[in-house]
Amino acid sequence: MDIRHFNRIIMDDVRVKDQKDKELLTASRLSAKIEISPLLQGKISISNVQFYGFDIRLYQEKKGGQPNFQFLIDAFSKKDGGPSDPNLRVNSVLIRRGKLSWHRLDRPATPGRFNPDHIVLDKVSATLSLKQYTKDSLNLNVKKISFEEQSGLQLRQLGFRLTANEHEARLEDFTLEMPHS
Repeated sequence: MDIRHFNRIIMDDVRVKDQKDKELLTASRLSAKIEISPLLQGKISISNVQFYGFDIRLYQEKKGGQPNFQFLIDAFSKKDGGPSDPNLRVNSVLIRRGKLSWHRLDRPATPGRFNPDHIVLDKVSATLSLKQYTKDSLNLNVKKISFEEQSGLQLRQLGFRLTANEHEARLEDFTLEMPHS
């Protein structure tokens, strides 16, 4: 782990295990640059996040059981039971060379066919920007998401801008590109 200029955190060769001591996440590099002045106002503003060379392994042993990442959700959940009041901004998120898998261990695999109980995304790449996320509004710009799924499904590019508040949501500049469309 390397901390530079008091606001940039770089972690190389990251490994996180689940509560059964199985690999949950590995990453060759995870870095974030946090803006200091918004922190003094109770806001979280991150100018840059980089997530490179990762392998995320999610699973659930059986229907109704807790997924292997539930302990992380619990750790970051608000404890007093009141509504959460996030105030988050992430100017640039770069995701490269990733793999993400989800498995329901009690369900059979279907090689060569898409199966929502066994999803394996490879070559995951994304560039996005979370301009604003508060309890009553969202402003998200997805410049590009691409991946290949083990069944043969390929997403070459997904992009859009999403703005939403308590009364409406607007999706603009939607782009979806697959191998033959």
